[in-house]
Amino acid sequence: MNRNAAGCCAAHPADVISVRAREDDGGRAWFFTSWRHPVAEVERVVDAVTAIRELLAGEPGL
Repeated sequence: MNRNAAGCCAAHPADVISVRAREDDGGRAWFFTSWRHPVAEVERVVDAVTAIRELLAGEPGL
């Protein structure tokens, strides 16, 4: 959740991040947004955090 960014549909921009198998990557575990967009492999936590911060800031690079 980013309390400093203006949101369209909620008080603060937020998303639910989940981990699931990415079929086009041999079933390896990935972080996904609630829209089922892949964020990063679970081993790449720093990349995932960076991508999620950009998403919540309104500058998604996904």
